Amino acid sequence: MRIYLAAIAGIALLSSCSNTSNQETFHIEGNVNTDDVAYIQQLMGDSTVVVDTLDLSGSHFSADIPANGEDGIYNVMFAGNVNFRFAASPNDTLKFDINITPTFLHYTVEGNEYSKLLQEQQVLMGNTISVLDSLDGINKMYRDSVNFEEVRMGLNQVYQSTMINHRQALIDMVNDDSTNLTNIFVIYHQVGNSPVLNPSTDIDIFYRIDNGVFSRYPDHPIAKTYHNSIQKFRENVARQRAAQQARMSIQEGALAPSITLKDPFGEERALKDLRGKVVLIDFWASWCMPCRQNNPHLVSMYNKYKNKGFDIYSVSLDGLPNQRGLPREDWRNAIQQDGLIWPNHVSDLKGWDSEVVTSYGIEGIPFTVLIDREGYILGTNLRGEALEQKLEIYLGN
Repeated sequence: MRIYLAAIAGIALLSSCSNTSNQETFHIEGNVNTDDVAYIQQLMGDSTVVVDTLDLSGSHFSADIPANGEDGIYNVMFAGNVNFRFAASPNDTLKFDINITPTFLHYTVEGNEYSKLLQEQQVLMGNTISVLDSLDGINKMYRDSVNFEEVRMGLNQVYQSTMINHRQALIDMVNDDSTNLTNIFVIYHQVGNSPVLNPSTDIDIFYRIDNGVFSRYPDHPIAKTYHNSIQKFRENVARQRAAQQARMSIQEGALAPSITLKDPFGEERALKDLRGKVVLIDFWASWCMPCRQNNPHLVSMYNKYKNKGFDIYSVSLDGLPNQRGLPREDWRNAIQQDGLIWPNHVSDLKGWDSEVVTSYGIEGIPFTVLIDREGYILGTNLRGEALEQKLEIYLGN
């Protein structure tokens, strides 16, 4: 149960490798009980930049560090992946007292209020880890005892109360000042792989941090990165809600939503132009292996029923952001390789961001919608034998 919060503490620096003569700086000094090299990185939102390399060859350190803007957030990386964060602005003087133990890093800091708040987060995490380590030790001690179940239940109660108290402490920090830049780092508190604040239950806290911090620091790189991630989260939530509403409307007897997209040659093809035929709308993609495995059956159904008024309207979700090849080429090649000989192949090449994903409430592919000659839905997600039986009903053997 040992966790090192990616934050906190100060350093013992005897020398600095950077040239700070023409640049604003802040000063750090103090004591440390290690004798090695450490790196000071500035957090830039979605990246980190090493701003100094420090030789910790003594018990006392003093160095001027290059500063890049007000309220910069810095990370000090020791050997063994032990690290902590602090905040500094140009001309600050920060004093640290650092003690690195085999299980955790303890420190005090003076000279910057945000650094002190980051230290409070570190202390909170350290206290939680200490309790959980103790519980782990007791659990091992009583594992083979006759009253182990009773002990285990007691340990679980202490664990639950410890996590509840940790969560409430983080919420209290945010409530004290929602515009505090260090609030962003409360979301990084986690035990094992479990975050203390979870978006599924604490999303109002995530939103409050964004509203408060971004209103005060609209140009700070960390605030902007966090704001952008929250914006994407909000968009995904809105998209999921719209898709959920759409799924409720994609029911047998309902009129299928209209689709008009371009084919591989740039010509627009509208679903409504197939009125008068029984049409299978097939949502697929070249990267979707289950879709590709289902294609031979679609070809078989098309050849069997095309002269009885059946057609297929294939909608590709190619265009994923991380798609290896060129989406349009992948799409064309898959059509050719799988022998999909019907002419109605369309896509906006936006992958899961396609408007059809929302309008049809698609959660996964392959996904199909069978519609009658007037465009009303006969069934959804029909494949294999279920599709063939449905076609036999409406088109005969």
